[in-house]
Parts: sequence; structure tokens; C-alpha cells
Amino acid sequence: MRTHIISELEQIEREEQVKIIFACEAGSRAWGLHSNDSDFDVRFFYIHHTDWYLSIEHKRDVISKPVSDLLDISGWDIRKALQLYKKSNPSIFEWLQSSIVYAEHDQVMKGFRKMISYAFSEKKCMYHYLHMAKRNYHNILSKESVTAKQYLQIIQPLLCCKWIEMHHSPPPVQFQKMMYATISKEGLIEEIAKLINMKRKDVISRGDSKTLVQCIEQLLITIERVVHNQPASKCEKYEPFNQIFLNALQEFWGYDKNNSF
Repeated sequence: MRTHIISELEQIEREEQVKIIFACEAGSRAWGLHSNDSDFDVRFFYIHHTDWYLSIEHKRDVISKPVSDLLDISGWDIRKALQLYKKSNPSIFEWLQSSIVYAEHDQVMKGFRKMISYAFSEKKCMYHYLHMAKRNYHNILSKESVTAKQYLQIIQPLLCCKWIEMHHSPPPVQFQKMMYATISKEGLIEEIAKLINMKRKDVISRGDSKTLVQCIEQLLITIERVVHNQPASKCEKYEPFNQIFLNALQEFWGYDKNNSF
């Protein structure tokens, strides 16, 4: 499958006339929660030729290519990615930590990675994950039976919040690493481990779990309180992100900002 994914990425480069800077696996396979039938979610950053950016015309800055039911590929233009990075977009932190990488331009991505601590906002990321957990939790309230996957879709963002609260850094992509670092109750770890095993074996449904529901409800309350009391923070300066963009243009197209005209 890796060979097929790389071939699809190369085809995107030819068809869209772009260069792919970075491509990785996202979703359940990156988190280590996949089953044999899980699809592949490939996410990437790309860059156009310098001339593409020298226009007042609004241009599409996303490439999306649902190849099949098993493979979904989509990416952001580097300028869009950097704008979202400056706003502490959680997806970018997740992708940068993915252990499954299909393409990477070392020099450009080194610039991205150096900005992790500068771009990271605890409040913004915790709010994002809390909102995700609350939305997924409300989706199961009216259901008689809840699947292992649905429980994990609530627990995962809650553990992300706990990691941020405890470690003041972006949560790791590996779910089990995060689980053991944020949960101290052995009984709860065992309960979640059962969910992971069921998810991997494609067990469709299970009865309601009072232990998990109580844990989820308590975490929702405590994390909301933590997020509310956190001070707001944001990146004020564009220059470091502009420099990554200009360096990428230089690396791929030989752009020189001092002799651009």
C-alpha cells in the first residue's frame, strides 16, 4: 500500500504542478487504533511555483483526492498550512508527530518542527479537543448500544486534553503512550485496552459501560474548568512563519527575495 500511496502523491505533483513537502498518515492508523480494514488517511503539505503566489486572484489552496473507499488523500498549500500553524491548529501538531511518513523535504520541515513550541497554544488545542469530545459524547447519548470506536472517539480527545494539562506540550499521536501517561487507575486502563482490542478486531457493538460513562462525564467537567481558567495565548509575529515560506520557495524554485524582480 505504501508504494501505491507514494505513486498517487507523485501523480498529484504532476497533475497539479506542485511539489509535495511533507506527507504522512493521519487518523486511526497513525494513532495505533486501526483494524485490518481501516482506511488510509494521507495528509500532505505542498508548494506551487513562485509565480502562483504573485497574484491578487483568490485560488484554491486545498487538494483533495478520495482515491477509493480504502484511501483518502488531501493536502494544504504551504501558505494555508502556515497560517493555520500560526493559529495553533491541532491537526498540524498531530501530522508532524506521525510515525508513518510517505514524503518529507528535510530542510523545509526542519523549519516547521522548530516552531512547534512557539506555535503551540495550550488553551486553543485543549478547547479544540474538548469540543470534539463533547460533540462525540452527545452523539451517543440517545443510542442503546455504543461501539468501541465511538467510545474511543470520545476518550482520545479527552486524553489529549489531559496530556496538555500535565505536560504543556502537543499530545503524542500514539494513543497507548498517551493513555499510560495520563491515566493512573489500572481498572480504567484495562477497560480502555479492551476497547482498543475490540476496535482492532472490528467488533461492531457492545453494551453500555457505566465505568466509561462516569469517567467521560467527570473528565468533561474537570477539563472544561481547566480550559476556562487557562490564560489566552497566541503567536503575534508572522515573520518566523513567513521565513519558512520564503525558505521553501528558495529550496524548490531558487527564489531570492532580494532579487525577485
